[in-house]
Amino acid sequence: IVKNISGNENKPITKEDWNHANVAKLLSSDHLIERQYKKLDVDEDGIISCDDLISIFEGTPGDEMIKMIGEIDLDQDGYINYQEFKRCMQFVSAYPADDDDE
Repeated sequence: IVKNISGNENKPITKEDWNHANVAKLLSSDHLIERQYKKLDVDEDGIISCDDLISIFEGTPGDEMIKMIGEIDLDQDGYINYQEFKRCMQFVSAYPADDDDE
């Protein structure tokens, strides 16, 4: 557990490390992920489109939004569906356990 939070099993967990781990885990809860998805799906059509993001992040160029969608869009349909969004938002330890070390 210590290695997953601090990055080194011999390094004590700092308060900052602990807080970051807790916030990341909290933000990746299913309930909060669903709420954020609904906020980003501005036109409520069940997918997050470039137009949805542009309407929220005013002043950000469309090509930047397309690039961001491309990083999350696993089925490459040009949109972010809920499963893609959820996968993107799931908590992953900054320092995953590496069983090969032992």
